Amino acid sequence: MVDTVCKQLDDLTLDYLQTFGHLLNLKLLLEQSMKNGYFSISRSRVIMGVNQLSSLQFPDTIQPCTYIEFNEDEIEKHIDEKQINTPLKWFGILTPQTLKQGQKYFLQSIDLALECIHVQTKLERLKNNMHRLSKEKMILIEDIKENIEPKSLIESVNEMKIEE
Repeated sequence: MVDTVCKQLDDLTLDYLQTFGHLLNLKLLLEQSMKNGYFSISRSRVIMGVNQLSSLQFPDTIQPCTYIEFNEDEIEKHIDEKQINTPLKWFGILTPQTLKQGQKYFLQSIDLALECIHVQTKLERLKNNMHRLSKEKMILIEDIKENIEPKSLIESVNEMKIEE
C-alpha cells in the first residue's frame, strides 16, 4: 500500500515539475509578447508623432473587446468581434504597420495570460493532490510502525547488519 502511494507521489511530483516548467516558459513568452507590444507602440509614436498617438485620441467611454471570466471550475474568454479592429481607427485611417503589430502582440498576450491561468490552476490541483497523498503516506507509515513489535524491529535491524 505504501509503495503505491509513493509511486503516485513520484508521478505527481514529476507532473508538477513538468507543469511548472511549462508555466515558466509561458510567462517568458507573455513577457516577450508584452514587451514587443510596448516597443511597437513606441515605434508608432515615433512614426506618427507624439501628439498623434496619445491618450487624447481615446474616446471617453472605452469598452473592452475581450472579457475573461474565471471561477474555480472553468475559465472562459469572450471576444466582441465587432470591436476588434476599432481601436486602430481611433488614430486615423492610415495607421502604421507597427501599431497593428502592437495590437497583435497584445491580443497574443491575452491568450498567453489565459493559458497561464489554466496551468496555474492545474499546478494548484497537483499541489493539493501531493499534499493529500503525503498525509496518507504518513498515516500508513505510522500504522506500520504501530504494528511492528519492538523486538522484531531490533531483530530485523540485526539481520540487516548481518547481511551486509
